[in-house]
Amino acid sequence: MNKIKVVQLTKKYKKIIISLGVVIVIGGGIFFIKSKNSFGGEINSLSDYVRTVNLEKSSINNSITVSGKVASAELTSVTSSFSEKIKTLNVKVGDLVKKGDVIAILDDTNIKKEIESKREDISTEREKLKASYDKTINSLNTAKANKSLNSAEQDKLVNISKQNLDTANYEFENCKASFQSEESKYKTMISAIKDKQDAYDNSIKNRDNLYSAWINSGGATNSKAYEDYKAAQDDLSSKERELEEAKSLYDYDRIAGNYNAALEKYNGKLNVKQTAQSEYDSAVSTRAKTINNDDSEIATINESLKEINTQIQKLDKNDELKALEEKLEKTVLKAESDGKVTELKATVGSMTEGVIATIQSTDKLIISVNIPEYDISKVTVGMKAEISSDSLTEKIKGELVRISPTASQVENNSGFSADIAVNDAKGLFIGSKAKAEIIMSSKENVFVVPLDAINDIDGESKIFVKDKTGEFKETKVTTGMKNDYYIEISGAELKEGLEVKANVNLEEFDNNNFESDMGGGF
Repeated sequence: MNKIKVVQLTKKYKKIIISLGVVIVIGGGIFFIKSKNSFGGEINSLSDYVRTVNLEKSSINNSITVSGKVASAELTSVTSSFSEKIKTLNVKVGDLVKKGDVIAILDDTNIKKEIESKREDISTEREKLKASYDKTINSLNTAKANKSLNSAEQDKLVNISKQNLDTANYEFENCKASFQSEESKYKTMISAIKDKQDAYDNSIKNRDNLYSAWINSGGATNSKAYEDYKAAQDDLSSKERELEEAKSLYDYDRIAGNYNAALEKYNGKLNVKQTAQSEYDSAVSTRAKTINNDDSEIATINESLKEINTQIQKLDKNDELKALEEKLEKTVLKAESDGKVTELKATVGSMTEGVIATIQSTDKLIISVNIPEYDISKVTVGMKAEISSDSLTEKIKGELVRISPTASQVENNSGFSADIAVNDAKGLFIGSKAKAEIIMSSKENVFVVPLDAINDIDGESKIFVKDKTGEFKETKVTTGMKNDYYIEISGAELKEGLEVKANVNLEEFDNNNFESDMGGGF
């Protein structure tokens, strides 16, 4: 029953309502309207009655109430990135779909032709690369075989030169020992005749010097210079005889002959050894160069094989073919989330263009609201909320999940847009209106009464409690948390079941404001 009807009924049946007494439920509070007079008395106005509430422990919320529209918290679009005709359309507006359901299928004829053509091109190119690969493999095998032959040949040459070097070294070492023996004898003999040899050499020098002096003096045979020269000549002859005698004594000719023969042989063997060493070094160097050349050729062929393999792999992962296959997959348009199809911009045979369908989740809903500027400082993201709507039989839970950082103008009122997530969306419908009570704080298991039940008497908060005689007794209370309708009270004399006077000015409770009182609630 709407508010206007309640007012009309109240006007029509005022006397009956007053005389009989009724229990009116307003916004969750229970009010008992009873006559002060006996049931038989004449009733003239609502001012003859008082409103009461039964005192019970309940909860009270410090909250603000906002209004808004129900919207989906998860909205996805089914789109096509290219233009093709729609071949099949599987949904209509209002259908419920699951993530992965096929929404529409596009005409894939041209794409399949392109894929087939591209695969043929790839197959032809693969055959060419395969032939090139096989040819290169043959070249690689030949190069490896050549390397094996060349290595064997070079190893053979190195071994021969090494054997020649070993033989030359052996013969040289044997010759060296014999030479050193003869050299030792020769040096001993030379040492033995050294004094005679030195005296002979010095005598030659002296004679030559005196001869030069004689010639330089004029060459006269009757001169002192000539006599000195002749004496030096005689001395040289004497020294020569002495040297020859010493050589004869120490067997000079035989020892010197043996030494010279040994030296000649030694030098010959040394030359052979040096030649063998040079030939061995050359063989080793040639072997290294040959193997390096073979390895270089093999490495070059392997690089060619690697490049061919790379090209083959590129064919297997051809970007153009991959793009076409991905395009083919995209001809099947699927839902990206669960929800209801709320918009459809396509028909069978039409060309796709951007968004084809819009899907909104019906399980994940939000209430889009506007929080007034004067309330924005009171709320924070994460606060709980209680949601009500004409489509709901009882309130459901929610949570404030977003507050805009900037204010905006909504219907001539400045405020901050915000979203309240719905915990259980059952019973709510996208686009419908809803109210949300954002709870800033709350208390449980406390006594609460309507705000107009509190009277300020001599600076103290008091309520009026009906006693056993039917009279209202003044009772002192302590007030606590309050909201737009209720206030928390406590006191030593309070207990559940007490009937408390709600001190409304009944003279103002006429037919003009009855509707607003009924709608306000507590």
